[in-house]
Amino acid sequence: MTRYIFANCIAAGPINWKSPLTAEGQPEIAQAAMIGMDSKDESFHLEMTEPNAFNLNVYSDLTGAGAIVVGHSVEYHHGHFRATMIPMGIDPCDGRVQTICTMLALTGHVEKRNGRKGWPTFDEACDHFGVTRAGTESAQDNARCLMAVFAAMQRAGIEPTVRTWKERNSA
Repeated sequence: MTRYIFANCIAAGPINWKSPLTAEGQPEIAQAAMIGMDSKDESFHLEMTEPNAFNLNVYSDLTGAGAIVVGHSVEYHHGHFRATMIPMGIDPCDGRVQTICTMLALTGHVEKRNGRKGWPTFDEACDHFGVTRAGTESAQDNARCLMAVFAAMQRAGIEPTVRTWKERNSA
């Protein structure tokens, strides 16, 4: 049975993508949420609403055991969790974390509002599959919507590529 972790975070400021996420001065997580689901569409207990040591240790244990992290721009979300885990002394399971990026998987399947080609925004993906978002953005609502988008992708026969996560700029 495959386990998925639908991860979302909102940072306290813009990312400097020219530096590693663990570099000094990168913004911390302002909000975080994770929801777990197994391949039989049954949630398992993992609903994190803040990135504390207990929750991040559970996240590390699950990813280390093969749970797949799903994110719309998974590099951003898992990268932030990783950057928070390292100073806490929690194993970020580098080189072992399996990920699915819905943004990449939906490119070419979801029409962009501006008529251009490229990666669909999270709003565009939600609208495409009829997923209603809350009026105010939150990491918890984004994780809930991400899980619904992923389920809709599977029903539509869109097969995402599972990749091993690697930070684009390592220290």
